[in-house]
Amino acid sequence: YEQNLKDRTHILGPHHPSTLTSRNNLANAYWQTDRLDEAITLFEQTLKDRTRILGSDHPHTLTTRHHLAEAYRAAGRFEDADKLFETPSDSENEQDGTEEDPEQEDDN
Repeated sequence: YEQNLKDRTHILGPHHPSTLTSRNNLANAYWQTDRLDEAITLFEQTLKDRTRILGSDHPHTLTTRHHLAEAYRAAGRFEDADKLFETPSDSENEQDGTEEDPEQEDDN
């Protein structure tokens, strides 16, 4: 995942959607291998960039938001996690009965 992110950053640039997917996937790999601080840093960067580039309601942005909230919870940062879980989109989903199921992205 690290080499993939380096390659995409070099070829496509740091803010290309495919590069952001690679960064999100690397953050997931860090999280799954107990490198939580590194995962949180990458999730935070990716969420900021995806929100700016794709918008706050884009499925990839919402996936990163969910992963970051879960990483915060794993790190014991419950207030930070709660802030991400409590979004206007959540209350809208409760009203219409729909729900996103964020999963690992497969753009690699």
